[in-house]
Amino acid sequence: MYEKRVHIRVPVGIEGSYQPTTRLAAPRLGMTRDISLGGARFICHERLEPGGKVSLTLSLPKGGEVALTGVVIWSRLTEQGRGQVGYESGLCWQNVDAHAQARLNSFLTDYTRSDEAIIVSNMRPGFQIPWTRVVAFGLGAAVAAGVVATVWVKILDLSSE
Repeated sequence: MYEKRVHIRVPVGIEGSYQPTTRLAAPRLGMTRDISLGGARFICHERLEPGGKVSLTLSLPKGGEVALTGVVIWSRLTEQGRGQVGYESGLCWQNVDAHAQARLNSFLTDYTRSDEAIIVSNMRPGFQIPWTRVVAFGLGAAVAAGVVATVWVKILDLSSE
């Protein structure tokens, strides 16, 4: 069989939040099954429409996040183990900026040099990230910062007396 791919796919599970660009919806979690500089096989709980675009933010280990846009080439129903079914889709990256390309290349280069398998997450693909959790996290961070600032000011006041 002749391989048409330009880039080698690396079998690695990387968690990512995704959102189809054709509709407004809360970001959901999915995971790559393999990835390359040109695209990825992505697993989630909903069928991604071939020809559609998907905004994807991957959480790279030791490298933060990388934002990519992919065009769905194919999508099919698959068994994900333990009796669960979902969909896997072939994504082809589109308009990748130089910074994202460099970070993805660095990650894939480091990964192919190691002998260990990387599964970056144990979360369920398709899990929705509710906006209430995002807002609650932001408010919690703001309150914590306010408390730390208040304590710090009191410590400075006590030390100046």
